[in-house]
Amino acid sequence: MNVNEVVANRALERMGRPLGDYATLHPIETVNLHQSTNDTVPTAARVAAILELRELSAALAALQGACQRREDEFARIVKIGRTELQEAVPLTLGAEFSAFAEAFGRDRWRTFKCEERLRVVNLGGTAVGTGLTAPQSYIFLVVERLREITGLGLARAENLVDGTANADAFAEVSGVLDACAAHANGSVALITAMVPLTGYERAQALAQEYAASGRVDLRAFLAERLGAEAVETCLSPAALMALGHQQHPIEDSQ
Repeated sequence: MNVNEVVANRALERMGRPLGDYATLHPIETVNLHQSTNDTVPTAARVAAILELRELSAALAALQGACQRREDEFARIVKIGRTELQEAVPLTLGAEFSAFAEAFGRDRWRTFKCEERLRVVNLGGTAVGTGLTAPQSYIFLVVERLREITGLGLARAENLVDGTANADAFAEVSGVLDACAAHANGSVALITAMVPLTGYERAQALAQEYAASGRVDLRAFLAERLGAEAVETCLSPAALMALGHQQHPIEDSQ
């Protein structure tokens, strides 16, 4: 209702009419004509989610590209691989970055698939998806007009009742965000890289705390267990490289 009032009064301003002149332009009878909360709000949420997902996709593309550049740059640096927080067999640092790049690439693909479903909107379905109280001409034209305004390639749902009743597309977006967060924040790479400095038991405690809560204040954790002086070293990628990555250039086969 508040949005309708704001739109109505802004329109009255542009018409040169006094604010609140609802006899000329009414928030419900004019602005909200043929609409329902059940189709306008989900459609607005889908548009907003698409815009945010596109920003996320661009950030993931930049992150993927950075990892791919490091993959090439570090292709000849051999380090000790780790599994279960313990030393394992060697691999190149470039190979590790290739894994990061692939993961972020999959995240991008997921955002694209989410957008495909979000572009299908139920605008025009009114309260329950039947389109009752809205003329057919409005139902067909309103999505076309919104598509022109947003430039997002929106399409009217073939089954407006389904589009009104079910919000699983938003659940899918939530899952994609969780996957992105897991790749960006939940990787064991940082924890395993700290093992040479922190020792296995402390690194294991950090991993267990993260597994239990899904969130760890890394700086506080390190300050409590290692002392403040070691915190910056632990949080410095360059320092961790020196401590945790035994670097040996690969000799040319020639």
